[in-house]
Amino acid sequence: MENELIRNLPPMDTATLSNGVSFRWHHADGGEEVCSLTVLFNGGAVETDVVSQQMLLSQLLEGTSRLSADTIAERLDETGAVFRPRADAHFTGFTLLMLRRTVPQVMDLLGTVITDAAFPPDRLEIGKMAATAQLRAANDDV
Repeated sequence: MENELIRNLPPMDTATLSNGVSFRWHHADGGEEVCSLTVLFNGGAVETDVVSQQMLLSQLLEGTSRLSADTIAERLDETGAVFRPRADAHFTGFTLLMLRRTVPQVMDLLGTVITDAAFPPDRLEIGKMAATAQLRAANDDV
């Protein structure tokens, strides 16, 4: 079923901006236009420990000096955006899916989250416990 869906995707176009950022898109008929932004940071599981990688990802949306985690989640929901963390061997980051018509609002929110990140102590402790539990579970599977 999945292979059939992939075969039926419209052709993909690619472009590279003057600053070197490349992007790809599909042309599809009907429905809402959707955009995807992937942000990757050097440093994955090979370069750093898995707990650090998981901690970074778990804390990205935990709040800023002016916005709580709940407010960030509500704004993402209101704009139809979806945040997907990514943890690879050499990169850590996220993909953000959003409706084309809400790109300005989502980009403003993303800018705030990245430049004004605040890690509330209670949320940081929950993140530490979750990352440690994931690491222990992964070690138990080995």
